Amino acid sequence: MNKKTWTLLLVLLLGLLLVGCGGGNNETAETAEEPAAEAPAAAEAPAAEEAAPATGNILEAVRARDVVKCGGNQAVPGFGYINPDTNEFEGFDIDFCKAVAAAALGDSTKFEIRPTTANERFPVLQSGEIDVLIRNTTWTLS
Repeated sequence: MNKKTWTLLLVLLLGLLLVGCGGGNNETAETAEEPAAEAPAAAEAPAAEEAAPATGNILEAVRARDVVKCGGNQAVPGFGYINPDTNEFEGFDIDFCKAVAAAALGDSTKFEIRPTTANERFPVLQSGEIDVLIRNTTWTLS
């Protein structure tokens, strides 16, 4: 190939690189709502009086209650979903919740999953209804 062809190819590749890696807009697209699935009885939302305080020492509240309340996903196989064969939560996020329970309480079985949607996950955490948010969530600086 001649010099002109190489130059054109290089310009096109650089253009594709800039478009692909460009910043775009800073608005984040909200994820689509997950399909509704029936949650197991252990995942029922706690009564208001059972919710941990939104401020204060969450670890002390968890230890006093003897259970970790995790906000999780119930519709993303591999991360957080209800296994139709066992009707139990399974996945990567659930394993993290088990690890938190083991670290906080010494028993990886002392946890409850509270299914959350993309729109409610942060308000549920801020209200103290859950102790920790373990749901396919990222923090993006803006």
